[in-house]
Amino acid sequence: MDGAEARILPWLTSLGVEPRALIPLRGDVSARKYFRLAGSDGVVAMYPPEQADQCKRFLATTQLFEGAGIRVPRVLEANCGLGLLLLEDLGDVSLFDVGARGWGRQEPLYLQAIRISAALAGGSKADFSLNPPLDAHRLADELAAAHDIFLGEPEFSGSTLERDALASSLDALCGALELEPLVPSHRDFMSRNLMLRADDPERLVVIDHQDACLAPRYYDLASLLNDSFFPTADQERTLLTGVCGTTEELCGYRRCAVQRAIKASATFIRFAQAGFPRHLPLVAPTLERAAIHLERLPEGASIPKSLFRRWRSPAAIDRGLRRTAAAPRVLD
Repeated sequence: MDGAEARILPWLTSLGVEPRALIPLRGDVSARKYFRLAGSDGVVAMYPPEQADQCKRFLATTQLFEGAGIRVPRVLEANCGLGLLLLEDLGDVSLFDVGARGWGRQEPLYLQAIRISAALAGGSKADFSLNPPLDAHRLADELAAAHDIFLGEPEFSGSTLERDALASSLDALCGALELEPLVPSHRDFMSRNLMLRADDPERLVVIDHQDACLAPRYYDLASLLNDSFFPTADQERTLLTGVCGTTEELCGYRRCAVQRAIKASATFIRFAQAGFPRHLPLVAPTLERAAIHLERLPEGASIPKSLFRRWRSPAAIDRGLRRTAAAPRVLD
């Protein structure tokens, strides 16, 4: 019996659950692991001892999301002292996976996701104090970390003139985001965190919500439309209709998209430095997305066009990744 089985099977036995086997599921690169119960209905989430607080936060945010009328995985059993949760099995199909079936299938689901985000944002702010707010200071700290990981390298930010212009632009961007109202947010509201059960393929289920916090009002929307799957410009414009109706609102959305795309690119590179390179193909399209939005913002007016061309060039990004992503780094 390996370490996971030694932790999980006695607990399941005490609950009267006897799976034929534990099937490891592919997840993210965190220390949290998931196992499907062969022959039984459910998935076990196993947290390492040092992440027991994440287990408790998942239970707390489950209640918050359910209170807002948002479908999340049902918690069948929980023992955060052991770092174990028994959750309903949602299957393996996410909103990202539905992309293979074409935009006609995806569009109504993306519109549903936008309604979910609005329902969450309309909740009580006081209820979302369990995690620190994603305020302008934290957003700036994430961009500073991105500078240390890759933005400070010439392959990504070019000459000293370009780097200085970019730094000033991003400082101004965070200053503008400081004026945005903070609302309840998922924090990682992307297509891979929106699941579809086989027996209910028209209703999205929101997963991985334990980091929910207060964030700028368009942060979740920017995460949804600028991460993993990238709607075309026309599709994005359609999805934003009625959500960002004014120039000011659209600029708020674009600022969140720039910050999120740069932060996500840094995360993908950090994963590769720690030995998990599968996200690297997302860096080039994600930085291109940042360039598209930043170039259309007032904060981007002083940035040389050469930097935007670099961020739109997969070949240039690949040259930078060959060196930057190879630098060893240990995940926190």
